[in-house]
Amino acid sequence: MLRSRSVTAQLDGATVTREVEKGCPQGGVLSPLIWDMVVHDLLLNLKKHNVSYSQGFADDLGLMNVGKYPNVICDHMNQSLKFVDSWCKKISLSVMQKRQRQFISLIKIV
Repeated sequence: MLRSRSVTAQLDGATVTREVEKGCPQGGVLSPLIWDMVVHDLLLNLKKHNVSYSQGFADDLGLMNVGKYPNVICDHMNQSLKFVDSWCKKISLSVMQKRQRQFISLIKIV
């Protein structure tokens, strides 16, 4: 299931086929389980190091930091993102930069 996979694209009569070297098959029966097995370790490490609140869902990972000062929250989020990036590199994965989004929501409680 995870070996000898290829993907083919066709456009304007041209066809290109490439071997898939990483990732789980989209829609594969075991794909959610494989994702869980891999990301579970990351979620445990994030919790252990108290880096951020983290939540995995489907094939995504969400990180959240809460605090009183926006600059501290940003620093913690940057630490979290560096932690995730470092963890991914250790197991030969990468973070898709184009899908990575950050936003800050400020709520003042009086």
